[in-house]
Amino acid sequence: MGERPSDMKSVRLDLLCWLTGLGLFLWSAVVCPSAALDLQFHDVYFVARLSDLSVAYGIWFALAGGVYFLFRKLRSPLRPHLGSLHVGLSTAAALGVWGLLCSPALSGIVRRYDSLAPGSLSASYSLLYLLLGATALFLVGQLLFVINVIGALVRGKR
Repeated sequence: MGERPSDMKSVRLDLLCWLTGLGLFLWSAVVCPSAALDLQFHDVYFVARLSDLSVAYGIWFALAGGVYFLFRKLRSPLRPHLGSLHVGLSTAAALGVWGLLCSPALSGIVRRYDSLAPGSLSASYSLLYLLLGATALFLVGQLLFVINVIGALVRGKR
């Protein structure tokens, strides 16, 4: 009722963030709750569980949705294009990392082992590059989020 006309035409980014986080969490809890990826980088061994990643992404999307909700209620002018780009990049990156973990679990493999030994030039490096690329995409989305919030705060003080 009291919303501005520009808000009514745009997508509610707070709901989109909350639904994305909830969807990732529910899918991992129902479909493949015990999926894990084991990575060995030189002498360090990492285990990434799908449920842990889903909770982390769910918390992040809930916080971002809360910020979008807060700025919508405060009537601060967040740029809708930057917000949509932030949510799109973050969702694509989260689904990329999440999909790398979930695809082996859907085919019946509970754990996937990849060794990235210094002398090994195997296909495991492609997985590493995919994970690093998705992480970089997620960080670019978060940079856009910070720029959007700081810009709204600066515009709101005028």
